[in-house]
Amino acid sequence: MYWQSGAKQRQLRLIVIAPTPYRKSKKLYYRNPAYLLTTDLGSSLQQLLQIYFDRRQVEPVLAVAAYSALWLASLQAFGTSHVAAKRQTPFLP
Repeated sequence: MYWQSGAKQRQLRLIVIAPTPYRKSKKLYYRNPAYLLTTDLGSSLQQLLQIYFDRRQVEPVLAVAAYSALWLASLQAFGTSHVAAKRQTPFLP
């Protein structure tokens, strides 16, 4: 596959993951399909999917770590009893 405005003449591989069906009563619903676009043309589908799922698991952990670092920096900068810190931080009572 080629993406003229994005990757120019570089070959890409598009992987479409079928939507997951689920029931909310008698009716069967589907989630949206997932699309993976990669420049890795040599790896197997199983390897690429494993890398994708591993990355998804790492991202929430990284987001929590980044939020915690920002929270700690806010507490160090403003202190725990500072009025401005209470207005700027969402979870401080």
